[in-house]
Amino acid sequence: MQFQGQIEAAYPKLNAPNSIDNIGFDDFLLFTRAVKNTAENMMKFCTPKNSELYSYYQRLNLFRQYQSGSTRRKNAMVGDLKQRFGLSTVEAENLLNSDFASLA
Repeated sequence: MQFQGQIEAAYPKLNAPNSIDNIGFDDFLLFTRAVKNTAENMMKFCTPKNSELYSYYQRLNLFRQYQSGSTRRKNAMVGDLKQRFGLSTVEAENLLNSDFASLA
């Protein structure tokens, strides 16, 4: 198999990949881990820059129903950044505390 050595190095505890006639649970684990790793690597290239996020929120004027500077507005923006752009809570809060201070 073409990538057998790389697969064994990346996933040493799995007994996979196997031929189509011998597919087992380890093949399922290998596939799901490979898909997850691929998605994580793609996200590194797809994550918008802080300036793009700032322009996005400024343009749409999201969360205008909440008072500027309120805890509720900040929490809503943190949740939106996490859900929409895949940021962690810490990343979203850091962004709001620095680059987005005028929006939160």
